[in-house]
Amino acid sequence: MLTIAPNSPSLWFALLELLLVALGVFLVYRLLLAGKIYRSKRHLESAFDSIEDPLAIVNRGFVLLRVNRAYCQLVEKSFPEVLGRHCYAILRGRDTPCEDCKLKEVLHTERKKYTPRSGHPRAPHRRTISFTFYPFQTKRGSESSVVEHIRDITELEYLKENLEKRNRDLSDTTIVLQRAQAEMKDELALARQVQRSTLPQGAPIVDGLKIDVTYHPIEAVGGDVYDFIPFSDSKTAIFVGDASGHGLPSAFVSTISKMSLYNNTRAEIAPAKLLDRMNHDLLGNIRTTHYLTSVCAVFDTSENSITYARAGHPMPIVIRNTGEVFHLGAIGTFIGILESAAYEQRKFLLRKGDRCYFCTDGIYEVMENGDSASGVLGFKAFSDIVASVNQLPFQDIIPALRDRLARYTYEDDYTLIVVEITEDRPFDIAESLPGFRPNDDLSFISFSAYSEMSNQLEALLAAMAKLAYDERDRKAVRLCINELVVNALEHGNGNADGRRVTLAYTADHDAVRFCVVDEGNGFDMGSLPDPTMADNLNKEGGRGLYLVRQFADEVGQNARGNGVFVVKNKGRAA
Repeated sequence: MLTIAPNSPSLWFALLELLLVALGVFLVYRLLLAGKIYRSKRHLESAFDSIEDPLAIVNRGFVLLRVNRAYCQLVEKSFPEVLGRHCYAILRGRDTPCEDCKLKEVLHTERKKYTPRSGHPRAPHRRTISFTFYPFQTKRGSESSVVEHIRDITELEYLKENLEKRNRDLSDTTIVLQRAQAEMKDELALARQVQRSTLPQGAPIVDGLKIDVTYHPIEAVGGDVYDFIPFSDSKTAIFVGDASGHGLPSAFVSTISKMSLYNNTRAEIAPAKLLDRMNHDLLGNIRTTHYLTSVCAVFDTSENSITYARAGHPMPIVIRNTGEVFHLGAIGTFIGILESAAYEQRKFLLRKGDRCYFCTDGIYEVMENGDSASGVLGFKAFSDIVASVNQLPFQDIIPALRDRLARYTYEDDYTLIVVEITEDRPFDIAESLPGFRPNDDLSFISFSAYSEMSNQLEALLAAMAKLAYDERDRKAVRLCINELVVNALEHGNGNADGRRVTLAYTADHDAVRFCVVDEGNGFDMGSLPDPTMADNLNKEGGRGLYLVRQFADEVGQNARGNGVFVVKNKGRAA
């Protein structure tokens, strides 16, 4: 066993060797740690310098302790020229701190502070910067400092100023628009007042009729127009029109139409002739694609009849006091579209308790609660609703219809007029219009010259063509009507001024039925000579009626002898 004496030189040498080893290990550790710390600091400094916005660490005395490269670029100085100098001297060239500096507030409150706008140190009149001050303490126990973050906000300020300018412009524009809207509102109110003043203030009181009306515009001004025109004690015309479109253009068309209606009804006029004149008026005054649909009906309470014409308008609905429903149809084109428009005129006989409904399509072109999936109500469904409330007392009909239609969404104006016949009037249809029955919806025209009848005759021939009558049938009807009308004008009325001839007709898939009635004293068909007999060849009279009989299937006469009726079946050879 080896033993080392306490005071031997070997012992001291071993201890010294051990101490040197430990010192070497300690030095190696410290050098490695210092290298890591140094590299870490270098990384932090590199990161600090890589930040694009200017950054600076400033102490309580406004001395710059550290800055990044962006800060030096901002003030256009090197690191040695900046560090250790006062920040206000470097940034502004001042001897005292800047007025908008928040450094002392940050140190006192230990909270971030912000200076939103400040002049640029190098281009103060053109660019703008902002300051954000953050409290900062480098290490425990050391004096507090502030990190100063500077941002160039020139572009943001430009955008802000531009936005503010646009907002001011928008505000000015809004004010102008509000003024214009107020003026337009006043003008629309005036237009509404003017338009409403052209409409009747209520339903008229007419002996033999009950009349009720409702008008529902969806905008300040609307396109519907209606009126009641008293031609005489026994004749009252009802006019209903609907201008295409909405708003002011539609209201303008309806107003022009009302002016035309007024000018053309100062004296009694037939419905078809009225529509024809209004068509020419609108064509001469409106240069747009807008048009008017309309219906004009003349109630004659002396005989309880309605004479009417339509221009592409919803058909009037007649409901008998027995519940029978009739849709009064007559051919006619929109008003204001075609120069050559033709309007068929018809006549329908009424009885006490019968009710007539006139409307514009806005009342039935509606969807349930605005739901397009439910589809449009439509004329037939509306007609069924009308029939379902027709048995109510007269004054309850319009309120009941409003209630039934309350769940529908309206996108157009609507007008509804209801008329009830209140008196019985004696009318012998066999005498006045021979060959017809009380429920017949007759095409009807009264005239004093042949030329006034030509459009109605062409309308009948056009209706026959649609019903598949061949050309031979149409020629036969034309010949018969021409012969009877000429006889009525020349012989029946004796070409007397003021006397008129009436032509009435119906056409269906089986036969055409018409009558011609004059205001003369009449004649007896049986007393006319047979023009085919030798003794009668040189005698006057009978030739025209003989010719008619050759082309017709049935010919008859009223008791007075001033009316002749004819039946021409389809496809029957003469």
